[in-house]
Amino acid sequence: MGKNDIATSNQHQGGRSVSKGITVNVSHNLGAEAARQRIETGISQFRAGFGSKLSACEETWTGNHLDFRVGFMGQICQGQLDVFENQVRLELVLPGLLGFFAEKIQSVTRKKGQLLLGRQ
Repeated sequence: MGKNDIATSNQHQGGRSVSKGITVNVSHNLGAEAARQRIETGISQFRAGFGSKLSACEETWTGNHLDFRVGFMGQICQGQLDVFENQVRLELVLPGLLGFFAEKIQSVTRKKGQLLLGRQ
């Protein structure tokens, strides 16, 4: 996969899909510290704009690694984000019905990531 790749995967249980995983990589020229600061600002803006519509919004940073949970439409999405010197990698598991929106979520996430990190 290249610098700005998107991947999906399905997790199956008993023959039916229970979740869909997506991965989005976005390259940048900011360095890890500046990229992390922009991501933290973006998360704050996301909470301000959508906080009342979310049933959960938790984040835990360990160095440049973020574990998070976001609740939306009665579903809890879990994921992780890693900030590197020249790239950010997001992995997100979309449960149940949200899996049907995986391609749209990937597309929007990639575009927002590129805008946030100054790559268009």
